[in-house]
Amino acid sequence: ASVIMATSLLQFTGVANAADLLALVLEGGIPATLVRAPVVLGSLQLLAAAHKAVGAQAKGALKTRTVYTEILYNLSPSKNIKEALQSIGISASDDSFFAIILDPTSEARVRELVKGDGQPVALDAEFPAAAEFVQKLFKIADKELQSGPLLDSVVSRIATKGL
Repeated sequence: ASVIMATSLLQFTGVANAADLLALVLEGGIPATLVRAPVVLGSLQLLAAAHKAVGAQAKGALKTRTVYTEILYNLSPSKNIKEALQSIGISASDDSFFAIILDPTSEARVRELVKGDGQPVALDAEFPAAAEFVQKLFKIADKELQSGPLLDSVVSRIATKGL
């Protein structure tokens, strides 16, 4: 397996075919990781999970079947793969989500498959609306937030998961 270094981040809104996309994801028919919008605080969180997954793929050390599912696993606080995929990956009723595309030649295919508006996400983008949900998901105490931003705590957990 080749290691792919380029990563595109897209935010899709107004998505009308999430159920079809979920079916494609389950078949391995989408060359991207599709992440539920409410679990995303910022680009750094997505990039950290992608970087860790690509590194595991390069070492032949994936814990899941594909690099795309490995990204979802890395984004989850859970070590249970099924739980991670269900809580972080898209659901049939989602109308917005983020796509992490590792191979730049796959971006057009992803845009073609999604019936919705896809916009590039800046590398320094943050989405504070997700804060309360993410804080609960990762079980981050208010006291921990006194020493730094929530996004830093989440990225630290992603980076150290499994160590």
